[in-house]
Amino acid sequence: LGASEYEESPAVRSDAQGRATLPIPEGWDIRRITAWPTATTGWSRTFTIGLSDAQRAEEITLELAGGGTFEGRVVDVDGRAIAGANVRGWCSSRIAGPPARTTTSGPDGTFRIEHLGPEFYVDAQKEGHAIRSGFAGKLRTGETAEELEIVLARAATLRGVVTDLEGRPLEGVKIRSDPDYGSLAQWEQTRNPEIRKVTGLRFRATTDGTGSFEVAPVPAGRTTRLHLRATGFLEAYRDLDPAEVAHQIELDPGLSAEGVVFEASGAPAAGAVVRRGPYFSNVHTAPERVVTDANGRFRLEGFSRPDPNDEYEAPPYVVVLHEGHAVHVEQPIELGPGAATVSVRLDAERRLAGRVVDTAGAPVEGASLRLTGERRVNRGFTTDIPPSWVHVARIDDTTSDADGRFAF
Repeated sequence: LGASEYEESPAVRSDAQGRATLPIPEGWDIRRITAWPTATTGWSRTFTIGLSDAQRAEEITLELAGGGTFEGRVVDVDGRAIAGANVRGWCSSRIAGPPARTTTSGPDGTFRIEHLGPEFYVDAQKEGHAIRSGFAGKLRTGETAEELEIVLARAATLRGVVTDLEGRPLEGVKIRSDPDYGSLAQWEQTRNPEIRKVTGLRFRATTDGTGSFEVAPVPAGRTTRLHLRATGFLEAYRDLDPAEVAHQIELDPGLSAEGVVFEASGAPAAGAVVRRGPYFSNVHTAPERVVTDANGRFRLEGFSRPDPNDEYEAPPYVVVLHEGHAVHVEQPIELGPGAATVSVRLDAERRLAGRVVDTAGAPVEGASLRLTGERRVNRGFTTDIPPSWVHVARIDDTTSDADGRFAF
């Protein structure tokens, strides 16, 4: 049971009838319920948000499907067999918790894992080696995957130092790398359309007091992609070669925008919500939105530095929402330091309301409606949904009620 704070309740085991009772701590919201793999089945997970008291007392059924058999070899980058490798299998499409299945490769590198799936991820480990490529996909009950080769490379160590733009070391920077689970690249396909090759490795690290980090083992002879995250700095991705002795990585705090919001009457708009755009400028490392103070003022951090050579880059913007007023998008805006203050004057809100009926004039409940405004935003990319102000403000859809009525 996941709480609002993403804690987990103590696990319990099902009885001979497959039943289990999970106590719910006071004040917790149930986010997900997971049944972990058994010796012969995969796992099952259900997401349940906002359960009523009556629903909390109901019995939930989780069905654990059996998997298939995975047969393959562990080899090095030149195709030579690797004996004695620890082959690990998860009954999920990515690494989640400890492996559900393990075995050891034989003298000719071959191995066999049973009851794997229905979704799975498989890799291998051996001293002095690092994973180059494993596999992920689906295996139905009774199905067998054959002649697939897990590749291990010679192990290397990746070292580096993380600093700010002035060269000061940054402690506590979170560094991670993950396999490319979802890749659909042609060279990562296999003869089985539901099984794909997965490159990359999973690790987590944190910089010490000198800003240093060390990650091992990583595969020699190729780069490893690192994701770096620290509060107050832009997220960063770096492809690093372990052949280099030490890497120097600078994190950018990004730019900020300051401004003031006024109501339609001209009074300061206290409590207005101001959101940064583009949304992906600095995900996870700076607040996406802030609230204006009593004087209508705001400061938003975490904007990426504009690249004048990127024709697809969206100019920075802010989205403003305030009770009783129409949504407002200001684009482009100037980013600091020394940038002009953003000044926004809101308009009074308008309502667009109506009813959805069938051909006999009876109300239709639950009809989905979407609104597209004429005022547009440059997002830097296109989709089938026009980037109108109401869309980027996330107020562009609604559902008709029992009387068929709706309102935007």
